[in-house]
Amino acid sequence: MTDLTERTMKSTGRHIVTLSYVVTPPDSKQEIVEVISGFVVELLGIWFFVTAGHVLTGIKELMAVGAKFDVWRLSDYTAGGDFRNTGIPIHFDLDSWLFLDKEDVGLDVAVLPIEDLYRKNLEVGNVVPVPDGAWADEKIACAYWVLVGVPNESVSYDGKTQISASMVMMPLEPIDDTQIPGEPKPQKFYARLIDGSEAVVRRVEGMSGGPIFAISKSIDNWEYVVIGVQSGWFSHQRIVTVFRFSEFANLLKEALKSQMAE
Repeated sequence: MTDLTERTMKSTGRHIVTLSYVVTPPDSKQEIVEVISGFVVELLGIWFFVTAGHVLTGIKELMAVGAKFDVWRLSDYTAGGDFRNTGIPIHFDLDSWLFLDKEDVGLDVAVLPIEDLYRKNLEVGNVVPVPDGAWADEKIACAYWVLVGVPNESVSYDGKTQISASMVMMPLEPIDDTQIPGEPKPQKFYARLIDGSEAVVRRVEGMSGGPIFAISKSIDNWEYVVIGVQSGWFSHQRIVTVFRFSEFANLLKEALKSQMAE
């Protein structure tokens, strides 16, 4: 691990939280473990877990056809939490989520307000939310873009209590819309995994919902903001699609203000 990678993971890793579950598809006895990449932000004093909207759409569709879900847990491992491979048990209620999944325009985000009990457990595990307003669009001047998340290829389950997974940080290089296959979406921007990334991650499936940070050097410190949520990718070109987070976060913040004023 390079010095930059280590420092970046130590600082941004405090915000990274995953949500895992075990699902048994209809007409099957095979249990499949899934780990959802995501992160925690704070808006007006409220903590939210953030991931990709299409992830929740997939869960909703499986529930509709009778798939059985169990062992829902939040993991604070990257932040240095004590729960490690067992995670924080959480009650999953689809109605508690706000999620947008409209591929035609590139909307792809899901947020869950974190209840006080779960928040306290995450705090014990050293989780710190991305501060209110610490986001920007992709045009912000910076030195690096990095994606943080859990690829499916790293996930394993002992069939009882322990889920193992590897959190990875992938440097990205910005690309313009002319380099992507198909039509660009208004709510998305695009980036390519740097050359040599194949040695770390073959495929980024499972990293949907992971944050993309823009990192810059300020005197002796590395500073960062969230610029997006990883949404999808073109595997042959190793190009990731990214939902712009700042506009959505600001709209959600204004909606919360209106709700609090009522």
